Amino acid sequence: MNRMKLFSCVIVFMVMASMFTGCFGSSESSDDDKPKVSNNSNNSNNINNGINNDDNNSGNNDNDGTNNNNNNDSNNNNNNNNNNDSNNNNNNNNTNNTTSSSVQFGTLIDAYILTYGYVEDLTISGNYAYVAAKSGGVVIINIVTGSEVHTVATNGETWDVLLDGDVLFVADRGGGVAFYDISSVDDNTAPVSVASVSPSFSVDSVAVGKAGTLLAVGGALGKIQLYDISIIGSPSPIGSTFALSSGQNVASLGIAGDTVFAGDGDGALFAIDITTPTSPSESFKYEATYPPGHEPWGLGITVDTANNRLYYSNWGAGFIILDITDPADIKEMGRFITGDGVYDSFVKGNRAYLANAQGGLAVLDITDPQSIELVSYEVVKHKIKKSGFDYQMATHGVWLIGDKVYMADNAAHSVAVISVDESSL
Repeated sequence: MNRMKLFSCVIVFMVMASMFTGCFGSSESSDDDKPKVSNNSNNSNNINNGINNDDNNSGNNDNDGTNNNNNNDSNNNNNNNNNNDSNNNNNNNNTNNTTSSSVQFGTLIDAYILTYGYVEDLTISGNYAYVAAKSGGVVIINIVTGSEVHTVATNGETWDVLLDGDVLFVADRGGGVAFYDISSVDDNTAPVSVASVSPSFSVDSVAVGKAGTLLAVGGALGKIQLYDISIIGSPSPIGSTFALSSGQNVASLGIAGDTVFAGDGDGALFAIDITTPTSPSESFKYEATYPPGHEPWGLGITVDTANNRLYYSNWGAGFIILDITDPADIKEMGRFITGDGVYDSFVKGNRAYLANAQGGLAVLDITDPQSIELVSYEVVKHKIKKSGFDYQMATHGVWLIGDKVYMADNAAHSVAVISVDESSL
């Protein structure tokens, strides 16, 4: 009888202990319980991946968060609080190596963390992303394997990268604009230097027009220089340097026909008539209204010549759709304000994908420019783990491939990959 009582007491004690542990035990999973990704590249410079999925789709329209790749930080004092340009060596391989075809809209699929440098802008061709990494030059990532395969050194800071066919244009604040042939790039073959231009000012932005024969270079003090690049290996200046009437840095550029569009550091958009390229002249100045306390800043321009539209990413005034049918009389068609931080956009069809520097990714339905709406009703936000810390994404550039967007994240210094597969909505 005593043994039975003792046995019963032991059973009760074990049950109570189990309940106590369930209520008060640690809820954190160990690293072994977290999803892993395998680095499938044989290249020795594999990028470290870090994802914190606790905040998937946690954003909303009240929080602050094209493509011509004109997302340039001409005013270096604007809310870039995460710029530690140190060696970012880490081993946070906590991510899912999956494809977005079966992934919920807004899911963070991968985060490729650079070994060194910021992440200011990006452009993609084939299997390779070309990342403007400021003092880190241009970092080339194989987006299939997630490997950092090449680094192109620059003399100063790389703020803008632009692809036109097989030519990569690199805006280097300390060294002008360098041209590279990327036609043979693979994991073992780096871009080949073709030519360069060195205007008399610090460069922030570039644009190509006239069927690839005209290069516009913009930068400090509102200065713009045009170049004839019809012979890519032998560029030549056209006329003298032109300066915007505002005198503010040229943060973004775009070209449509005989017009160069320039976004400046105060958020104004200028239309510059280049009918006579040797004698450019301002034909229109558009200034957006903006909410009190929000700082305007003309960071990104995407020109849609087929529809006579220009998509303007203005830090404080929002994402703005402009009718440029008559460049001498630009009209606003509509806008969407997510709060300070609209850096750049990639537009395809009736969707606009925004790099929202204080939020992450905003996907917009722009079918009706006067009634722009968020797809999925919220800004997509994520935290990326690097060196043991979680960094809220601060995106400065965006590129769309299929149902994935690749984002230049300046907080964790990464290229973040996010699913935009709307079939899951």
